[in-house]
Amino acid sequence: MRKIKEIIIHCSATKEGRNFTVADIDRWHRERGMRSLIEQLKEEYPLATIHGHNEFANKACPCFDVKKEWGKE
Repeated sequence: MRKIKEIIIHCSATKEGRNFTVADIDRWHRERGMRSLIEQLKEEYPLATIHGHNEFANKACPCFDVKKEWGKE
């Protein structure tokens, strides 16, 4: 198995014509346990750094500041 060095946070795009608020998306993440999943990944891969997809591609996702949310990596 290859060594895991980075955990990348990504989101899917909203289909055109559907409007969701930040509160909607935040609620979905909480309902689906996003924070728990990332914490579990950090336990399993303690040396891995956490990044947003937007750090590697010219994209806006995940539409929040990953470093601010999960601390400086």
